[in-house]
Amino acid sequence: YSLSFKPYNWVIGTGNYIDDLELLVNVKQKEYNSNMYKSICTSFIILIIGIMICIILAKYVAEKISKPIVNISQHLKMLSEGNLKFNVDKEDMNLKDEVGELARSMDLVKNNLQEMVSGISNTSSTLNTSVSEISSATEELAGTTESQAAATEEFTASLEEVKEGIQENTENVNKS
Repeated sequence: YSLSFKPYNWVIGTGNYIDDLELLVNVKQKEYNSNMYKSICTSFIILIIGIMICIILAKYVAEKISKPIVNISQHLKMLSEGNLKFNVDKEDMNLKDEVGELARSMDLVKNNLQEMVSGISNTSSTLNTSVSEISSATEELAGTTESQAAATEEFTASLEEVKEGIQENTENVNKS
């Protein structure tokens, strides 16, 4: 930079040495690089922490969603094997979504099957008692039938004796 000073006819100039400028540029560049490195490291650490939080949150949500479905699946398998001795988790039945509806429906099916099995068991017990009574009555009837057959045979034998006695009397009367 230069400037002319007219009263004395002077020219005043100023300047910088290039070495000083290069040193200043290098210092500023190192400072900028250092700040950029710190920013990159900070951003990377924040990114890692964010990914870890997302993974933990995803696991929690996945478990929250899949646990009731796995429970229902296990209960349905028990139902298919004829096992009605389980209780559907109240926690699953209290859900306000499709899984909760499925849990409530499965509990209703289980209760209806238990009532049906209980009714069949009672009917079977009643039927077993009836069969026992019919069997006893049949045995009694068979015994009565046998004794009636024996009495009929005795009566027939007595009639034969009477008939023979009458025939002998008739023959004796005819001979006399």
